[in-house]
Amino acid sequence: MTAKPSGLRKGEVAYIIAIVVGLVIGVLIKRIRVGVMIGVVLCLLIGLSTIFRFISKK
Repeated sequence: MTAKPSGLRKGEVAYIIAIVVGLVIGVLIKRIRVGVMIGVVLCLLIGLSTIFRFISKK
């Protein structure tokens, strides 16, 4: 039996970075409400795609 590594995998790190980038984009163009909406939608899409990817691997 092999033990699973407890550290973050590349996919998880990319997921976290993508969420942060989405929020930063939204905050940087916060003068326009659309910018905040784009940031939130981007984060939701990335989050949902990652959740579905983890579910489909099981």
